[in-house]
Amino acid sequence: MDEVDAIFNSRKADSNEDLRGILNSGYRRGAYVGRAAVVGKGVVTEEWPSFAPVALAGLGNLPDTLMTRSVIIRMKRRRSGERVEPYRERVERAVAEALREELADWCESIREVLGSNYPELPEGIEDRDADIWEPLIAIADAAGGEWPSRGRGAAVFLTEESHARPVTLGVRLLADIRVVLAGRDRISSAELVEGLRTLEGAPWDSLKGEPLDTRGLARMLDKYDVKPTKIRLGSITVQGYTLAGFWDAFERYAPHVTLPDPEQPEQPEHIAPGTAPRSGTAGTGGTVAAA
Repeated sequence: MDEVDAIFNSRKADSNEDLRGILNSGYRRGAYVGRAAVVGKGVVTEEWPSFAPVALAGLGNLPDTLMTRSVIIRMKRRRSGERVEPYRERVERAVAEALREELADWCESIREVLGSNYPELPEGIEDRDADIWEPLIAIADAAGGEWPSRGRGAAVFLTEESHARPVTLGVRLLADIRVVLAGRDRISSAELVEGLRTLEGAPWDSLKGEPLDTRGLARMLDKYDVKPTKIRLGSITVQGYTLAGFWDAFERYAPHVTLPDPEQPEQPEHIAPGTAPRSGTAGTGGTVAAA
């Protein structure tokens, strides 16, 4: 599926929730997706098998649920001086069809092996990452030669890369909030939005053509169970956020910056209300291919 950013990152993305549900469930063998169907004058529920490996390509990032079920391969535009062998479908079709048939026959020959063996996974490949990589590494093991080593190397590299950078807009938001919060244990909603919008290289000054505001911030954070609350800043009480309120979300989704324990917080340096937070960057955009 090409240009999936137009499907999931557009203003009408909510209309594609059925497709996202199919893709979300379809990464695992034996998965089903529920739907309601009209039969005669009544409505019945059905379960459709949804397992299907899919390659997705698009600009920027996809929804969190899709990204965490994907092997993410960051792509870059070719430099003007780079040369690659040209590909013409009408010329290469016969070669591609022969290769496809050869691979199909080989896959059929190893079906029983793949169904009974569980490959040893590299350290750090666990939970959903293990679900994604296990069949690929099993295929590499069946191929033999250099493929078992190359497969495990790719798994470690791509998994570490996906964990090291905020790959979704929501995780990017949490990572950038950590930058803005550096040195303080609380911040007003207005200050936090201003800090995010002034971060160099961050997208918060223009989301779908509009700058992030306090209402949009609260809406994005709600799915991480982070909600604005009344806080004291000097002699005034305002709507804002505390470090303790972010703790669980940071640890689960953006654990790449060391923070003090909120139950026994370190004394932050004093920052007067209205002082601009430190600037910084977290993560990069770019073209994404997810499989």
